[in-house]
Amino acid sequence: MPGIEIIYECDFNTVFSYWPEHIHDFGDAVIASVGKIIKESAILTFDQKFMEQLKTIGLEGLAL
Repeated sequence: MPGIEIIYECDFNTVFSYWPEHIHDFGDAVIASVGKIIKESAILTFDQKFMEQLKTIGLEGLAL
């Protein structure tokens, strides 16, 4: 799939700073932490709650 990049790094300090206070799902917190590290990335989701939680940490999700 062109444009898809696999990221193997995860900053767990960032994950735990988001979860569970700002982002309630651990997996979503992992996704958000990678989105924070990679500035040119876009977080795509169907989950409206996750999009709202992303806004609380200064990230923006794109709705599918």
